[in-house]
Amino acid sequence: QVITAQPRWPVASWLLDGEVVDVLIPEAAIISLSQAPLYSQPLNGVYVSGESHGALALVKIAGTDGALQPSEPLVNELLCDTAGVAARQRGINALSDSGAGFTMDAETLFHPPTYPLVPPGQIVSIAGMKGVSRSVRISANWSSGLQVKQSIGLERREVEE
Repeated sequence: QVITAQPRWPVASWLLDGEVVDVLIPEAAIISLSQAPLYSQPLNGVYVSGESHGALALVKIAGTDGALQPSEPLVNELLCDTAGVAARQRGINALSDSGAGFTMDAETLFHPPTYPLVPPGQIVSIAGMKGVSRSVRISANWSSGLQVKQSIGLERREVEE
């Protein structure tokens, strides 16, 4: 068995629109779509540090003052590198998870290579909406021939001005 660790956000959520998609699902492959809103406190800065070791870092979205911060800094014992690389990545994830957004569940046809598998952690465009795939489930049905479908969970955060 192989376990692969994927970054939660392959790119910061506010930079997602400028990225090239890993997988494009055409409208012809879509069976059903549903969306649900997400909302958390909008942030543009966060202090991150280790508990007893590591760097204290102010991570902020470039071009902002970083003043929209959570009430407490993010502290974790595992953030112990003195260069602050881990703290920076943790801060980017916290900022990417903040503000308004949505989750989308899409059921699509699965027929590689025309309609490819969408593994978690990929930047995906489904029906013109770009997001990060969070989950995938494959199902097969034999009624009037074999029909294979995949259900993709997608997350997107909106850039707030």
